[in-house]
Amino acid sequence: MSIVHTPAPWAVHEFRNDDGDLQTAIVDVEDRTVLARLDIWEDEAKPQMEGNARLIAAAPELLGALQWLIPLIEQTFPKQQEVWLADARAVIEKVRGEG
Repeated sequence: MSIVHTPAPWAVHEFRNDDGDLQTAIVDVEDRTVLARLDIWEDEAKPQMEGNARLIAAAPELLGALQWLIPLIEQTFPKQQEVWLADARAVIEKVRGEG
């Protein structure tokens, strides 16, 4: 299965809704299309929620880097690559909906 998603770059955008509640959106940097919305609570969980938002926004770049690195590692370290790349391949399969 191929990976279909909005191309990078994505960014975190915080705003207040009509009720004054803090909300966070993951947006396409090019056209500011909202890709996902997250609720951020203004309590002790806020740093963790903000970290989650940044991780989601970085997902396309992380996937691209992983896909770029796999062939390089396969060619450079042919004997070790299976062990080293098992987790990387599992993540890509999860993104593809195969894992």
